[in-house]
Amino acid sequence: MHRLESRGVGAETVMERLESRVVGIETVMERLESRVVVGAETVMERLQSRVVEAETVMERLESRVVGAETVMERLESRVIGIETVMERLESRVVVGAEAVMERLQSRVVVGAETVMERLESRGVVGAEAVMERLESRVVVGAETVMERLESRGVGAETVMERLESRGVGAETVMERLESRVVGAETVMERLESRVVGAETVMERFEWIKTRRIE
Repeated sequence: MHRLESRGVGAETVMERLESRVVGIETVMERLESRVVVGAETVMERLQSRVVEAETVMERLESRVVGAETVMERLESRVIGIETVMERLESRVVVGAEAVMERLQSRVVVGAETVMERLESRGVVGAEAVMERLESRVVVGAETVMERLESRGVGAETVMERLESRGVGAETVMERLESRVVGAETVMERLESRVVGAETVMERFEWIKTRRIE
C-alpha cells in the first residue's frame, strides 16, 4: 500500500491506482475476490458490475448504501451467515452515517505514514486490533493466514504490530511483505499475478509464507 500511495496524485485513491493496473474492464478486487468466495459468483464481481467510468469501485458501492446498512454489510452478507467480516470491522471504525471505505480512504496518506498505521490508530479497541476482528472471519479452508499470524502474537499485541516487529528501521508492514515477494513488485500486484486455477489469494499468501519458512 505504501508503494501504491507514493504513486497517487491529486484526488486519486489507492484503489483507483490499483484498478488502473488491471487489464481490460476487470478491477483489482474482481481478480482477487474471484478466488475467495465459494459459489457461482463473487461478492465484489456483483458489486463492481455497477461501477461506471471514472468512479472508483468503493465510491460507487458507497452510493448504493441505504438506511442503516453499510456497503460492506451488503457486500459480505453474501459470504458468511449472519455475521460478516466487514460488519465486525465497521463496528470499530465507522462514525455516524459514513461507510467503512469512506473512512479508510480518507485516511490514505502519502509520506511517512502508511495506510495500515492509520487504520490501526483508528481501529484498535482495547486489546483487539482491526485486523484481528476482520481476519478472524475470513476463512480459507480450516484456517486463515492472519489467524496463523495472530497465533504468533501475545497479550495485547496486534497482528500488524507483530508483523512490524519483524521489520527494521522505517520499513512498514506492507513494505516488509513486499520484500518477501520479488524485486520492486508490490504485494497486490504479485498476488494478482499469482491467482490461478482454484487457488485463492490467501492460499497463495500462505504458500509464500511456507516457502519462506522452508
